[in-house]
Amino acid sequence: MMLSATPSRASSSACLDRKFGDVRLEGILQANGGDGSSPPAPHFRGADLPDLVLAEPPANLVGKGSESGHGYHDDLRDLPKPEGAYHNTFTLNSRDKPYKYSTATAAVFANENAAGLALDSLRGALRGGFETRQVEGLGDDGSVFQNTDPTEPEYRYAWRTRKLLQVFDLVWSRGPASEDTARRFAEKMDGLVPPVR
Repeated sequence: MMLSATPSRASSSACLDRKFGDVRLEGILQANGGDGSSPPAPHFRGADLPDLVLAEPPANLVGKGSESGHGYHDDLRDLPKPEGAYHNTFTLNSRDKPYKYSTATAAVFANENAAGLALDSLRGALRGGFETRQVEGLGDDGSVFQNTDPTEPEYRYAWRTRKLLQVFDLVWSRGPASEDTARRFAEKMDGLVPPVR
């Protein structure tokens, strides 16, 4: 399908549906010249979403390319749909300790309100099996979630920076889990966000 240099909204949406499933990214073809080539990933302050998630796995984990890529990680699929999302999944390399798996996700929304609603939705979804509390120093608004199931020690951080939502999850092979360790990874990921110019 050839697109003109100034595609209509309908033709943009059709091409985007083919590339990204049901994620709609308005206007991205115009920014790409409208030539039908692969549209670039959504940006946040000039950074591509893959640049806003951890690329280096924690300690004994390795990146799992088949479970990484555009969209949410499976355990976030019930959150409101973003304009675009990217996640990396890290899994056990061997029987080494201390970690079992980890995920890092970045999602950009239409505005701050939509990103805030997604964060609130995550807080509500994790209310049953996690101890939750607000944290300072990660984005504009953040929370830490600790799994209350002793057989799967886990810390998950989720925070919003304007219209960007970032989530970092770290699960240990066995307890005790370290909140400080998980926080250091979350801070490293938060540090990938370009500053306001």
